[in-house]
Amino acid sequence: MKPPRFNSNHPSHRSPEDDDASPISPPPDSSAEAARAQADNALAAEAASKADSDADAEIPSIEEGLTLLPPRPRRVGRLRAETSAAAMKAVTSFSSLAAIAPFFTFLLAALLILAASVTLTPGLHAEDYPFRSKYPEEKIYWSEDMRKNWDSIIPIDVRGAMEYDVLRIEHARHMPLATLDEKSLLKFRAKTTKAPRPIVFYATNSESEAPYIAAQRARLAGYENVYVYDNGVLRWAENWPERTRFFGELLTAKDAKEKLIPYAEYKKINLDPAVFLHASRTGEYHIFDLRSLPQREEIRFYFTGQQTASVDMFLQLLKREGVVPKENLLIYDWDGTRTEALQYFLRNQGITKYYFLKGGLVNLVASGLIPKT
Repeated sequence: MKPPRFNSNHPSHRSPEDDDASPISPPPDSSAEAARAQADNALAAEAASKADSDADAEIPSIEEGLTLLPPRPRRVGRLRAETSAAAMKAVTSFSSLAAIAPFFTFLLAALLILAASVTLTPGLHAEDYPFRSKYPEEKIYWSEDMRKNWDSIIPIDVRGAMEYDVLRIEHARHMPLATLDEKSLLKFRAKTTKAPRPIVFYATNSESEAPYIAAQRARLAGYENVYVYDNGVLRWAENWPERTRFFGELLTAKDAKEKLIPYAEYKKINLDPAVFLHASRTGEYHIFDLRSLPQREEIRFYFTGQQTASVDMFLQLLKREGVVPKENLLIYDWDGTRTEALQYFLRNQGITKYYFLKGGLVNLVASGLIPKT
């Protein structure tokens, strides 16, 4: 139902000024006033016509004593156009998404595969594998893959003889990094075959760079299917002790708990460079330098009162009664990779109070606490 037209004389549309004015206004006396009144009437008529065409949308109206809401603006054509444009845009967008849906599906699958490929061992983080970013071209072999492909892999231990004798993966071949080259690898497998068995290099733990260097050498020499097991023998022994040899004997789960020194305990006796340097100056400790001769030539630094011996010679000295003190030992090597296995020999000789230099002499030099030469 069309609302009634606007009536300026209706009480509901009178302004406060109208209420205060006299109810009867005398007619204008001059022609100027008459012209102004005629112009005002013309403007009022034009406004009323415009209000009628807009269905009096701006002003509430009265019908039978009830206040009526203003009608909605007449924008049917515009609304239809806007709705049609929005619908067309939605259809176009949907069609575009539908067209590229296979691409997004492929992208999602690729991201999932990538996430799976960089999944770290539970409990470890990216910083626990410091050399992966340095050797991005070397492929990583996982613990579960080692176990699943146990009969086909060729694990190669690139540590020294002492470390290999203490703890190693069962049926692992021994090839110290210092002697590993293209010719020595031919003892284990040909460079290329129709179905090359995976060669997996490993060391003690993820802090050792040696397996990456070995894999890089083999790859550049033309060997295929070469990997790095950077979790190392320690994590392998924790997960599969029955496939681990400790001083030549296969371990059991019970043996692993009783005989293996926890890595957290080993880390406690690894002193930061500043602490180790301070302890060396107290005069309360016996200092042993276990670097090789070439390593001592490269960095000619010695602590006051230290004793020098290679690792093999030090192991012989341990067997001699009274040569190596039973306590207060400060021991360091080149880069800290040889001390973890050494602690088993120390304990076998009843030596319990000993400390290592974390990261070896290389780390001490890097700290800036001592000069390189």
